[in-house]
Amino acid sequence: SDAAQINVNSSSAVFYPEKRPFFLDGANIFNSYINVVYTRMLNNPLYTAKLIGKIDDIDVGYLMGYDQSTPYIIPTKYGSDFIQTDLRSFGNALRLKKSLKGSSFIGFIGTDHETVDSYNRVAGFDGSFNFAEKYYFNWEALGYFTKEMNDTSIYDNSVKINSKGNDAGFNGEKLTGFGGTFSLVRSSRHWNGEIFMNIAPPEARRELGYVAKNDFRELGVWSGYTFYPKNSIVLRFEPNFDAGFQYDYDGRIKEQWLAPKFYLQLKHQVSLSGGYLAVNNENYYDVYHKNVHRGWMELNVNTSSKATGGAYFELGKYIVRFEEPSYVGWGWIAEAWMTVKPLHNLVLENNYSYFELSKERGGEKLYTGYIFRNKTSFQFTRKFFLRLIMQYDSFSKSFDIDPLLSYKWNPFTIFYIGSTHNLADIGTSPNHGRFLETKRQFFAKFQYLIKL
Repeated sequence: SDAAQINVNSSSAVFYPEKRPFFLDGANIFNSYINVVYTRMLNNPLYTAKLIGKIDDIDVGYLMGYDQSTPYIIPTKYGSDFIQTDLRSFGNALRLKKSLKGSSFIGFIGTDHETVDSYNRVAGFDGSFNFAEKYYFNWEALGYFTKEMNDTSIYDNSVKINSKGNDAGFNGEKLTGFGGTFSLVRSSRHWNGEIFMNIAPPEARRELGYVAKNDFRELGVWSGYTFYPKNSIVLRFEPNFDAGFQYDYDGRIKEQWLAPKFYLQLKHQVSLSGGYLAVNNENYYDVYHKNVHRGWMELNVNTSSKATGGAYFELGKYIVRFEEPSYVGWGWIAEAWMTVKPLHNLVLENNYSYFELSKERGGEKLYTGYIFRNKTSFQFTRKFFLRLIMQYDSFSKSFDIDPLLSYKWNPFTIFYIGSTHNLADIGTSPNHGRFLETKRQFFAKFQYLIKL
């Protein structure tokens, strides 16, 4: 069960981390500086296969799957759309990574996604070269090759994406583009920094990866200096900043930012960090918003083995993206989390997130809401587990209950039995209770992993 995310004011598809054991096993081989392989895009596979190994000093990874319910993330200049379909598709991912001297490497990554008479192919090279001990040149260069399906009933978007006249909708067009990321990094005990450049052409699509938006060229810098005070409650103090700007492929400014930040590592595994967007300007659908300032603080406490937790608070100005034309409003975010282990075999994980947005400071509220999630895990024996997830989302007025029992015969064989219950919060009434069950599902699953 995925943790709900507050995305009412987001213009990009939500990123959900992978949780399925098959895809998590050995997943690091497919990592690169750009998210080329995002296994959640193999949504409901009828079958999958994976090969992970090593040939001399070359790491090899291959993944394939036949999906029965294909999702799409379609990026544009200002965000990305997520659509779910019942189309069948076949996907492949290949990763090669050759170790060089020290921590340097060079690699290849490629994906191929075929649906009906359409395809999306992404291929490129990446690497990291360490020189002068403290410096690294990290890079990834990709080519994008797409042939859309010709069916605007699945996705219709007539907004032009480039100077050639292509649009974002599924109307059978062929799209080709080249992009990548390049950075020079300094890593040392005290002074650390990075100069980076990111390029995402308007034709960039990764149907087996994740992309929040495209059509930009970005140049930025990050730098920080770490102090290690002696005989102090402060173990580490790092003031730092990041700054940069983005232009689209028409040469128009998209974003400008400058954010001073700090990080404090205290004794007893306590850390405090924060920052402030001193410069934050953005062009959103041809409306240029200036001075969208806001600040944030985060606290993490991991002192006790029985309980860990933290809190996050953010306050300031936000672009109201869901209204047209967009404008700058005022809001705040509050989050808190705590993991409690009252027994060696019982773990309680709690998360609370709140977001409030108004037209202006002290003005009319556009929305307020929160999400509360509890995950309880109990281990009866070394092989027998119970997991119960309960989540309430005030934005969608929904309450979810997901119990799951699992029995692990061995590290490669697991049997699951569980259910999902979706309830709508319809409010109390003399004629009915507050919650009405709208969907219920029971399932059993047998997982057997074959390792060669």
